[in-house]
Amino acid sequence: MSIFQSNKTGAAAKARLNTCLREDRTHLTNRELMLIRLDVLAALSEYVEMERESMKVSLVHGGQNEPNSLLISVPILVRKAK
Repeated sequence: MSIFQSNKTGAAAKARLNTCLREDRTHLTNRELMLIRLDVLAALSEYVEMERESMKVSLVHGGQNEPNSLLISVPILVRKAK
């Protein structure tokens, strides 16, 4: 068995590192990001129907003098009638 055959452990380590870096840079835990996601879904659902499963939440590191950004993408199906 070669050490190059195990991509699963490498991918898992990379995911853990990305999580640690994100939490360090933004001071937001995975739990807090999930709560933000749920709050955004709840707010948007008052106005539109959307594909909840397709929602993507990502953090973008802003650099030295730029703030970090929270990007939320969710496909909107139709506007709800009032």
